[in-house]
Amino acid sequence: MQTPLLQYLSALLLFGSNGVIASHIQADSLTIVFFRTTLGFFGLLLVHLLSSKSKHAATETKQIGLLVQSGVYMGLGWASLYKAYTLIGVGVSSLLYYTGPIIVLVVSIVRKKEPYNHRILVACLLVIMGMLLIQGDADLQGKSTQGMLYGLFSGCMYAVMVLTNRQVGKGSGLVHTLCQLGGSTLVVTLVIFLSHRFTYPQTAVSWLNILVLGLGNTALGCFLYFNSIAALPLKSVAILGYLEPVSAVFFSILFLKESFGLEKLIGCACIVLAALWTERIKSPRYTEV
Repeated sequence: MQTPLLQYLSALLLFGSNGVIASHIQADSLTIVFFRTTLGFFGLLLVHLLSSKSKHAATETKQIGLLVQSGVYMGLGWASLYKAYTLIGVGVSSLLYYTGPIIVLVVSIVRKKEPYNHRILVACLLVIMGMLLIQGDADLQGKSTQGMLYGLFSGCMYAVMVLTNRQVGKGSGLVHTLCQLGGSTLVVTLVIFLSHRFTYPQTAVSWLNILVLGLGNTALGCFLYFNSIAALPLKSVAILGYLEPVSAVFFSILFLKESFGLEKLIGCACIVLAALWTERIKSPRYTEV
């Protein structure tokens, strides 16, 4: 297996295990995201400073502003995603987060940045059907609807982040990620300060998982991710990228013993199918570049 492909798959599996690791941290979702972004930022900063590659693409002030703004959306999305983890589970939340690419496509069509295609309507209907199947009868406790809303909001923030990134242009993936993580850390810190929701982890197990999540899954994961995507075909990056939510579902069943009945599995399959269908719509445009 080629090194870039191995790095990319490793990064996706690291990202897919985020929810499992976070579930072993006894802290508020905002606190977890704060430590993840902060440790990830300083971990990547160290990699950047120690990197033997002295030449990095210059990042203009306008680009930095957009990247920090994108990081703000990413931080809000992560905070909502981690809250959804606690309400409806890791697997379902991860899939709702990955409705982001579909939202991006719909917004692009509305803004006339992309041509309309009837397949988009099919993708949207699949997502709606998937969410209804996932919700099922769990609404009796009231947590299902709230968790779904948090999950969908995280997907919306994912979409806004991507749309903002489109305005940035080319540059060093590592530097761009540093700016984004910096923006995420700033907004999460501000929200914690205003809401007073910071909960100091009390156990050694929580701290160990925080270190793994921040330095391993975020810093190392982002380094592997951006170090590999430049060497891989765009279509491969897009399609293989859905290994992350699929692995999140698999890990949640394997390690967290989350319950996935037939209705939930069909619902998850609908969302994954919609996402892959979306990539099929976009792929012709990418192959021409």
